[in-house]
Amino acid sequence: MNCVRKLRSSVNSEFNKQHSVRRLQAHHDGLLQWLVDHSDDSAKCATYFARFAFTNFGVRVGETSIGIAGKVLQATGEDHFAELLALPDSDCPPTQLGLTSIFGFLREDRTLPYLEGRLSHEDKEQRVFAFRALGRIGTELALSLVKMASADPATRVRKVVESVLSPAD
Repeated sequence: MNCVRKLRSSVNSEFNKQHSVRRLQAHHDGLLQWLVDHSDDSAKCATYFARFAFTNFGVRVGETSIGIAGKVLQATGEDHFAELLALPDSDCPPTQLGLTSIFGFLREDRTLPYLEGRLSHEDKEQRVFAFRALGRIGTELALSLVKMASADPATRVRKVVESVLSPAD
């Protein structure tokens, strides 16, 4: 938990942030297990990750943070859907990416209307994250949304769609 506190408190110091991120990556499994074991206490950190993971930590570490947040929220056994949708800056693009990703990790069909709305977003990153989230959900309905929107004009988005629709080896 100390590493998580350090990530939250050292946002202004680039060196400390990079050092903390390296420590978080090095201790990912142990940290994840601790957060899941203490999920009731960790849920607030999980919503923090949903809001700020892509703003503060960049895409690579942000996706790791979102994965951790999704597992923590699942471990609580509580319903966090409305809380996530009501985040104060849910109209901010990095927070939208966080919500889109976390909904994929939560794997719930009730997130599909939100994710479907992301598929027609003008920003291709929003569409990429939505397709990935739908692929993580993996239900027949989620994959049908991917198939219906698979003629995206952006090459990067089409490649993500192809990877979502292709069977895993």
